[in-house]
Amino acid sequence: MLGKFIHSQAGSASFLTGADPSTSGHSSTVIGRAPPANLKKVDYYPAVDLLYLVLDTRMLDCWRLQFKGSDGVTPCVDIFKHFADLTAAKSIPGIEELEKIAQHLHRTYTSTRAIYEALDDGRQGYSVLNLLIH
Repeated sequence: MLGKFIHSQAGSASFLTGADPSTSGHSSTVIGRAPPANLKKVDYYPAVDLLYLVLDTRMLDCWRLQFKGSDGVTPCVDIFKHFADLTAAKSIPGIEELEKIAQHLHRTYTSTRAIYEALDDGRQGYSVLNLLIH
């Protein structure tokens, strides 16, 4: 099963080149991990380790985008530094606020609603989701 997933992520050599940002190969390239040597028969533990690392980094990146940088407009660059600064300023968000953010991230990135929101072309009052509901 794991081999089939890795092989399906390979596409047309995009796993090896990392050209398609939606593939694990792209993430593997960005984090400096070598892709499996044989995409048809992968070693289980290194492949699982790579996939979990990619999953963790993508989730952290979603959280990073939620918090603003020092200018208050653009997303923070380093989420770990951001939370270190919040700790130093004694202004870490409470668990209730973090749960609200987690719920928002879930709705934005992992729900079926997110698919339709991604299809939204941004015009005022236009939404694929609204068209499907009404």
